[in-house]
Amino acid sequence: LYQNVKVVCLVFPSQAKYAQSINDTYGQHCNHLRFFHQTYENANLSVTKIPAKSAFELLCTSLFTIEEEKLDYDWIVVATEDTFVIPENLRYYVAPLNSSQPHYLGHAMKFWSQIYNWRDAGYALSRGTVLALKNKFNSKCDGISKYWKNEDWYLGKYLAELKIFPVDTRDEQGKGRFNGYSFKKLLFPGAVSVFEKYWKNSLYLSKDGPQCCSNYAISFHGILSTSKMYQLEYLFYHLRPFYRGGVFGNLPAPTPKPPVFLSWEE
Repeated sequence: LYQNVKVVCLVFPSQAKYAQSINDTYGQHCNHLRFFHQTYENANLSVTKIPAKSAFELLCTSLFTIEEEKLDYDWIVVATEDTFVIPENLRYYVAPLNSSQPHYLGHAMKFWSQIYNWRDAGYALSRGTVLALKNKFNSKCDGISKYWKNEDWYLGKYLAELKIFPVDTRDEQGKGRFNGYSFKKLLFPGAVSVFEKYWKNSLYLSKDGPQCCSNYAISFHGILSTSKMYQLEYLFYHLRPFYRGGVFGNLPAPTPKPPVFLSWEE
């Protein structure tokens, strides 16, 4: 699916260490990786500075910048610097969808009577959605939001005006694909406080505890140290439990064959 479903990973890292860890880990599995920030830039890590007066202006301008690059892409997945994304599972999920049509995927919440996809869980926009947003604002993003935060809420608001709404992205067992918490909170029953907005504002809840997350989860938030990014890279992409029967599993490695040619010393 790598060549058939092309994904841009869009992140807003505040420090070089976050950009570096993402670039070294799941960023390698994106078709394109883009870093933007309103005050910080780093040429070595391709972090581009985009002056902005609000978080939504930064997000909006970043999306339009990617579109203006004429990249060959189908989807843009937006994530925070402390979110780990599994692009392969996103491709698997969206493969049946037409990226030229508007799609807005993530963890749906409702706040101030507005339904939107929660930033902490990450969200994916089809190319059709990016083009619809670009046409709405005539490629200009300045002055269309008042506050620095809540860019996810503003995005949901403006997409709703275009009749583009979040949908239920849980798998067939009701388990979450876009997860706004870390494993530490999600896998242990009661770790997510009953007072957190997750329980109050989420439209489509998953079970608490080990049944929380899909086997094909797309994102996990709250990866607070860069070292954990590398740990997750190993666990997701390199560690392979041997859970099926076999014959050769316990045999020692074969003895290396002696070289057929003499060495210089010999």
